[in-house]
Amino acid sequence: MIFAKRILFATDLSENSAYALRHVLALAVNTGADLFITHAAEKPSQDQQVTLMMFMQDETTREDNLSHRQSHLEEELRTWLASALADYEITDAETLIQGAEVVEGHPADVIPRRAKALSCDLIAIGSHENTGSFTFLGAVAKRILRKSDIPTMVIPYRKAR
Repeated sequence: MIFAKRILFATDLSENSAYALRHVLALAVNTGADLFITHAAEKPSQDQQVTLMMFMQDETTREDNLSHRQSHLEEELRTWLASALADYEITDAETLIQGAEVVEGHPADVIPRRAKALSCDLIAIGSHENTGSFTFLGAVAKRILRKSDIPTMVIPYRKAR
């Protein structure tokens, strides 16, 4: 039986991702795998950049604002991770989690690229919420499944009953 030794868990910082993290951590515990957590944040759109230029005409101020955006996203990831671990009463996760990062770019492009760069042998992501009798994979999950040559596990979301 083949076990993953390095897992990249991709999160969108949602409740669904927190639920999926619980399962990925259990897998890492049972296999002894190292876990890497990535949150992909899309670059500001052209409209957002134009708006920023209109309201912040000083280039240094704009660059400072964009730099602050990155640190704000990193703080959001740390807060989400601490909350997810506390909500599911997960202890000793720090020994499994080798890193948590925010990477700029489209998630479907960034996630497979980061998994390769980190030499991961499994990508894990949470699915969107189930509706009726169908499980809807989001566009990002579908694109990752199509693009990646690394095995990808999609964890379905189940609300607490």
